Amino acid sequence: MHSAGMTEPQNTVALPAVEDEDAASRSAARLLITSSTRQGVESLARRVHLTGPRAKLPFVHTWACDLPVEADALAEQCCSLLDAAAGGSLLIADIEEMPPVVQDMLIEVLAGLEFSRSPSAAVRFISGTTESLL
Repeated sequence: MHSAGMTEPQNTVALPAVEDEDAASRSAARLLITSSTRQGVESLARRVHLTGPRAKLPFVHTWACDLPVEADALAEQCCSLLDAAAGGSLLIADIEEMPPVVQDMLIEVLAGLEFSRSPSAAVRFISGTTESLL
């Protein structure tokens, strides 16, 4: 595992990197994976998903550049992604390509949608990047 930092939804302070893939697999916290390659991000996200409690549930992968930047359209797209990943994991890769203001909007939209869903449909949110976001 190259580097993965976990943060709570309301916490904007970066937490220390977690190098333990097993610990990341057991956690339900949001996960930020930083790897030197796109393939490394996706591979690690899939391993974390497949070795965790959500392994038999959907793993949905999308690219940040495929998400709209308008708030209403972003909320609609996120709702569709969360429906597809119900109970499983959602990876949004290449988040470094999103402007910081859109990253913030994405976090707010996902948090609002997460609270409106039943616990059985809760989705593990994983984001991936090939660059440091700090």
